[in-house]
Order: sequence, then C-alpha cells, then structure tokens
Amino acid sequence: MVKLKPEIGLILIVTLGVLVLSAASFWNARGKLRRFEAAADRQATLLDAAVTRQLTLAATLRTSNVGKLDASDGTHDALNTAADLAATATGMAARAAAYARCRDAATACLARAEARPDLGLDAAPAKAFLAADPELQKLATAYNRAAKAYNIQIRKNPDTRVAEGLKLKPRDFFGAPP
Repeated sequence: MVKLKPEIGLILIVTLGVLVLSAASFWNARGKLRRFEAAADRQATLLDAAVTRQLTLAATLRTSNVGKLDASDGTHDALNTAADLAATATGMAARAAAYARCRDAATACLARAEARPDLGLDAAPAKAFLAADPELQKLATAYNRAAKAYNIQIRKNPDTRVAEGLKLKPRDFFGAPP
C-alpha cells in the first residue's frame, strides 16, 4: 500500500469538503429560484384567467353591437382593433396592450351609449368590463411584484449561474414595470 504524505491527505479532505459545500449551495440556490418561479407562475395564472375573462367581455361587447355603430364613429374602429389585438395576444406584455385597448374601447362604447341612447347599444358588457377593472389591476400589481422579485433573484450572484444552468429567463411585466 502506498503511503501518502499528510499534506496530500489534508488537501483531498479540504477539496472534498469544498465540493460538498458547492453542491449544497447549488441545491439551495436552485430551490430558492424555483420558489420565486412558482410564486410568479401562481400570480401569472390568476392574472391570465382574469385577462381572459375581460377579453371575452370585450369580444361580447363587439358582437352585441355589430351594426349599431357606423364606421365614421371612432368607437367602431376601437372595438374592432381591440378585439383583433385580444385574439392574437399571447405574451404578458401583448396581453397588457390588448387589455388597455379593450378598456379604452369599452369606455368609449359606454360613453357613446350614454350620449346616443337612440342607437340602442348594449352597454352591459362595457359596464361589466369596467366594473371588473379594479380587481384585474390588483392582480396585475401582484403579478408585477412577483415577476420583479423573480427577475431580481435570477440576476443575483451566485444565483445567476444556477439560473443560467436551469435556463431561467426574466419575466415580462403586465403593463408598466413596478
């Protein structure tokens, strides 16, 4: 049997200890990042469901008022543009833009319905849309806070290296960043 010098044995023990600590640090950082990711995912799911409900109301607003608005009225174009944007929006930033356009269109339609009762516009979807807006804004704020915390965490050292290894990407905000 080969006898090692005491210094080499000490170096091996220290190296093994560093490897164990590095592995523990990696798993700790991985777990922490996954918790931030899960929190952002939960908020995104809640927000996405609320936005989907609102965009469905905007589509109902358009279909319930087809033929009641003429093309010379800006409300007609606003409803069509908003509904088209809502149908194609996939990412969080795109859905925020579509939602803002739908909110503007619902406001315009409600104002038009109140100004011109002779048109017979169905204002109920617009009223429902605008009534649910404060709740959606709360969900958007909660999502943006979770996304910001997640984005900050994946940029911190040493979590950056772990995030890169896990291929974690920063989250888009819903509307303006907090």
